[in-house]
Amino acid sequence: MRHSLLMAVLLCALPLSAEEAGAAPLPAAPVPDAAAALRAALQMMAEQGADDYFPAVQAVLDAGGTEQDYLRLMTEAAAAGAPAAQLWRAQQLADYAMSGTAAGEAVQEARQLLAAAADAGYAPAMLELAAYTASGLGGRANEREAMRLLTEACKAGSVRARAAYLLMSGCLSKENLTAPEVVSELRNNNVYLEEILAALSESEQPETARSWWEKADTHGSAKAPYFLAQSGDGAFGEPRAQELLRRAAERHWPEALAVLGAWESSGRGDTEPPDVPCGMRHLQEAVMLGYQEAAVTLAALFLREPQSYPAERVTALYAEAAARGFDRAMVAHAYCLAVGRGCPPEPERGMARLRKLAEQGVLYAHVALADLYFNGRGTEPDLRRAVDALGEAAAGGLPQAYTLMAVLTRLGNASTPPDPERARLYLRMAAEQGEPTDEALVEELVAAGAWHFLPPAP
Repeated sequence: MRHSLLMAVLLCALPLSAEEAGAAPLPAAPVPDAAAALRAALQMMAEQGADDYFPAVQAVLDAGGTEQDYLRLMTEAAAAGAPAAQLWRAQQLADYAMSGTAAGEAVQEARQLLAAAADAGYAPAMLELAAYTASGLGGRANEREAMRLLTEACKAGSVRARAAYLLMSGCLSKENLTAPEVVSELRNNNVYLEEILAALSESEQPETARSWWEKADTHGSAKAPYFLAQSGDGAFGEPRAQELLRRAAERHWPEALAVLGAWESSGRGDTEPPDVPCGMRHLQEAVMLGYQEAAVTLAALFLREPQSYPAERVTALYAEAAARGFDRAMVAHAYCLAVGRGCPPEPERGMARLRKLAEQGVLYAHVALADLYFNGRGTEPDLRRAVDALGEAAAGGLPQAYTLMAVLTRLGNASTPPDPERARLYLRMAAEQGEPTDEALVEELVAAGAWHFLPPAP
């Protein structure tokens, strides 16, 4: 890809400027058809004891809803007592807890939601609640009650619960697969049991693990083809890995949908030429299925079309992913606060968050701070501080930052005139760090007469 190394800095999916936020705000209420479609999908999930949320995602998108509509509608459905939505909400709260967002209260609320869904007879919630109960998450530990819940889930027909029961009861061991119950489940191609055995073997017996992943793939696992594609020598670059990745996406594995969406929107992998609408759809699906890292790429696609996708929608994506603890999303959301993009401007709060992230070693926070110092947004323009921030990023392992330092010193700003000689010094420093300098790109950025920490591209 042209300019690939420098683009790693330029394409980290942060917004441009507050002035771009002129699009109309999002409607306060979700699309009515999406609400009805989602209710029907959740009801079907409850009746079938299913825990694949892809039909619910499709229902909202096909009815004209958005990823934000899905979030609102699912939260409302959980509050209204829909078991599948209660499980979804509990899993969301667990994600927040893992990122340190009101951990204790979030886990307790998650356990209460799971208990309500389990009482309604929803097997996937029984299975999740069993894990909480066995470990004492959000309440007292009670292994006997956990086993009772798993037994009830098995009676309700959950294949996943049967695999979990064997693991928790001690019948399952990667060294000994001769227990009659284990033999029976393997004979019936219990894909979840095969996934567990693959995970148990991963660290000490990688070849055995791969064999189990391959069996699970053959029997319809969504996770297995993604793991197999990821573990290949060429990662996602080889045709076989790309075939596996597409199979995982077809089976609704969120990470695979995210990778596929990024490929389709940019023409990478085996998806040439680019198909932005298709890529955007797959990224939306990944985000709605809980893979919030895809929000950064999706937001970048929205930034390409500010007339169609208002700034509030971009900022909402960053905010939700930031709440889950994803570094780049936290940087992006803090930047939005600092410049007032898609939200009321809070420069002090935004700058404080960026400084804290920078202190924690998040390199892109330094680059975002460089933008604010250079352009005088949320603070007085100060080229020296902008260059120092990029220097911190370079020292932390982002050699592309030297090239950006050269661009800024060539441009100059309101506080400091251009300094071409110093710019050449930074380019030499970039070369010393093994960062090849693309002179044409540097000239292109300088000719633009301005620099912001992200052009609207994925």
